[in-house]
Parts: sequence; structure tokens; C-alpha cells
Amino acid sequence: GIDNDPLITILFLNIRDGFNPPSVTSFTAGYFNPGNEYPLSANPYSNLREMFYMNINPAVLSHITPTSFYTTLTHEFQHMIHWEQKNHLKGLDDDTWLNEAMSEIAPTFLYGPSCSRIYTYEQDPSNSLTTWNGTIHDYGIAYMWSQYYKEQFGDSIFKSIMQQNSIGITSVDQALDAALSSRN
Repeated sequence: GIDNDPLITILFLNIRDGFNPPSVTSFTAGYFNPGNEYPLSANPYSNLREMFYMNINPAVLSHITPTSFYTTLTHEFQHMIHWEQKNHLKGLDDDTWLNEAMSEIAPTFLYGPSCSRIYTYEQDPSNSLTTWNGTIHDYGIAYMWSQYYKEQFGDSIFKSIMQQNSIGITSVDQALDAALSSRN
């Protein structure tokens, strides 16, 4: 990365996300900011390192289990990898739905399927996969799509999607073509 350091910085802070129970119960558990990957000449607010931000608001922590904490780290780590592979190395800005779908499937490699994401999907199964509004239901459909691809094509389908010199559904189609041709 930008700092030539193999270590990743995790900054624990009270993320100002509007969390205010009981009226506002949604919160940001963590995030990856690609702005930290740029030199100060390109982004004067850059921390010049690969880093995640994790929420430690005491009220939020009462809603977070150890598994959900590590799930968030895994999710954000995939965003970091995605940014490096698509944006930095290939100069491509991938579709949000695909980046989020790949971040949703990443924790399943460590913890198995997510019952909470299945439940979220069941609340709005007709939600659009490719129109990303940032709602919890968007994450549910992205999770179900990526879980289906994982089951149908194996773990390597996501690596193949990442390796394509394209974005969005085009990179998915190219990865599927490669997967299907290797089955013959």
C-alpha cells in the first residue's frame, strides 16, 4: 500500500453516525476509507496508510457481539482488497452492489452463513440487487446473491470476478464464462 507497511491500522473511535436510541437505532459498525490510500498532494486528509475505522461508542458496543465485530472487520477488509485490485491497480470504479456483495460473502469464509442476512433478505425479497440505496435490505439481497454464487460456482468465482478488467455485471459475466468453460 501507500505506506509500504504490511500492517493494517485499525482506528477505534466513536463514529458520529446519528445513533441515538431509542429513536435512531441504526449505526455504522465500521468502514474503510480509500482516501487514506492517496498521498497528501491528492488528499490533504489522507492518513497515508491502509486502515479501518471501528465504532466503539459504548451504546453501540452493547449491540455488537465478538462475531459481529470480526464480521465487520472481514467485510471492510474485502472493501480494502477490492479497492486495491479494481481502483488502484486497474483504474476501475466497480459498481457498489458488486463490491458490497463481495464484502457480504467474505465473512462466510470464516463464520459460515449469516442467518441475520437471510432474515433481512426475507423482509424484502424483491429489493433490487443492482440499484444500491444503502439500506439494510440492499445488504440482504447482496448477501443472498453472493451466497448463491458461492454455492453454485465455488469460492474461486469471486477471485475470478476481481481479476476481470471490467466492472459490475460485465465482470460477473466474464467470470461465469470462464467458470462454465472450465466445467466442460
